[in-house]
Amino acid sequence: MKTKEGKHKRICGHCGKAFETNDTKQRYCCVSCGSKATREMIKGESISEREKEFERKFNDKFKDYQYAGEYVQIDKPFRIKCLVCHDEFHRNASVLRSKKKIRCSNCIRVNKENILRKEKELRVFNKELRKQEKERLAEENKTRYTKVCPSCLIIYETINNRKVYCCKTCAKKEQNKRKETVRRLRVDTNGSVDNDITLARLYKRDEGICYICNSKTDKKLHYNDNNYPTIEHVNPLSLGGLHTWDNVKLACRKCNTIKSNKIYIENENGKVEFTSS
Repeated sequence: MKTKEGKHKRICGHCGKAFETNDTKQRYCCVSCGSKATREMIKGESISEREKEFERKFNDKFKDYQYAGEYVQIDKPFRIKCLVCHDEFHRNASVLRSKKKIRCSNCIRVNKENILRKEKELRVFNKELRKQEKERLAEENKTRYTKVCPSCLIIYETINNRKVYCCKTCAKKEQNKRKETVRRLRVDTNGSVDNDITLARLYKRDEGICYICNSKTDKKLHYNDNNYPTIEHVNPLSLGGLHTWDNVKLACRKCNTIKSNKIYIENENGKVEFTSS
């Protein structure tokens, strides 16, 4: 719209005030408004562009880290993400121009903890190693004796000069032999012996019943089971009893073990008692 003087009326694109001008392309009322509008436009566009450029340069320079945002300008802090532990922290944007490396405080802490843990594990391992070496040397320094096992006749070494048998099995085997020898000697010493006494015949005679607890025994069980049948001498051989049919009765292993070399009696109240005389 033209005035009487031939000028054009316009509204300033920055401050919004009306003004007159001869230039049909003029958008601002004065140079100041034009400069301000230009600066604002440049600032709005350049921040976004500068941030993208900073992100690209930062990610190219620091391979273990990633730009995470909040960049404003080169002397202000921004956010970084560590690609190792994924922790985020702030650093000044001037690191892009610096020759120093970025160090993640969380990674430093974790690495320190790992080093301390490994050092502790190494100390424990070395301590155990020294202990084993000490025990090995002590074992080597012990005097060794070469012996022959009287049971199985194998040659063996031992640091115990009083040891007789090579193992517990041989020792137990010889112990059982001695017990059987003593038992037979007692039978022979006490006099008359019924050589036809067997567990099978006694089991049949006593119908499988333990004469002490009156329970039914079972021949199918393991011989060490409490309910396995055994030959029991009513009057113990060690007290002069005979290995005869009238002095043997069937008893379960548990009752036989409890009775041992005692004499079984039943008192007036029907209760079982054991006496050694």
